[in-house]
Amino acid sequence: MRRIALASLFILSCHPSAREAKKPTLVSLNPAATEMIFALGAQDHLLAVSDYCDWPPDARRLPKVGDLVKPNLEEIARLSPDYVIVFLPTQERLATDLAKMGMRTLDVSPESGEEVLFEIEKLARLLGVEERGKSLAESLRAELARTKRPENPPAVFIELGINPLYTAGRGTFPDDIVRLAGGRNIFSDVGGYFPVQEEEVVRRHPDFVLLAHEDGPEPGKRLGWSGKGIRVIRVDPDIITRPGPRFVQGVRAVAEGFGPARAQTKIQE
Repeated sequence: MRRIALASLFILSCHPSAREAKKPTLVSLNPAATEMIFALGAQDHLLAVSDYCDWPPDARRLPKVGDLVKPNLEEIARLSPDYVIVFLPTQERLATDLAKMGMRTLDVSPESGEEVLFEIEKLARLLGVEERGKSLAESLRAELARTKRPENPPAVFIELGINPLYTAGRGTFPDDIVRLAGGRNIFSDVGGYFPVQEEEVVRRHPDFVLLAHEDGPEPGKRLGWSGKGIRVIRVDPDIITRPGPRFVQGVRAVAEGFGPARAQTKIQE
């Protein structure tokens, strides 16, 4: 019996699937997670992505399965991934529908810079590139540590949209970006995302408006912030609102925008 057991163990150990875990396959409906997977060099795990997974440029060449809320479930089922990556609570109903179809979902929903680093390392472990994940997280932390912040935190209004005027409060990713850059969100006393009145923004006396949207031909000028003595920092919305590895670029852009030489200018990635 022992000889048979040893022989069986030898045969199994020689089989590739026994020596290494099956490579997990993914469909990502989460643009931030897609960026993390590419940053880890693990994009070969991706079978398809959402229409909104547009960074890095190579992500645009992957097969698409539709938008973020109503993707093509039949196509996802046909691909039969090990995991479908979602972000909650936005895709909660979608995650329920996927579960009913027998598909496993993986929630990647960071709301802070530190949580982004945690999710990067979590994905790295899942995809068998744990050391790469640790290295990436460490390099991002080091870049954050090099960011030059103002001595006195300036008051910041985060403008995410103009029809209606929309902002982010406490516990949101843009709020954490402002904090990491050395600023103070004027609506940090309110949680979540919500519309606001222009009069309330002015009443709270922001030093800066962080413009993170593309509404209208000249965002920022329609409300005349500069005429009210409020300086405008315009950034690529994705590096402020998408909780992926580029968030450090967002922090750096905002921190640099607090300097007098960079105010009133569009800060590139």
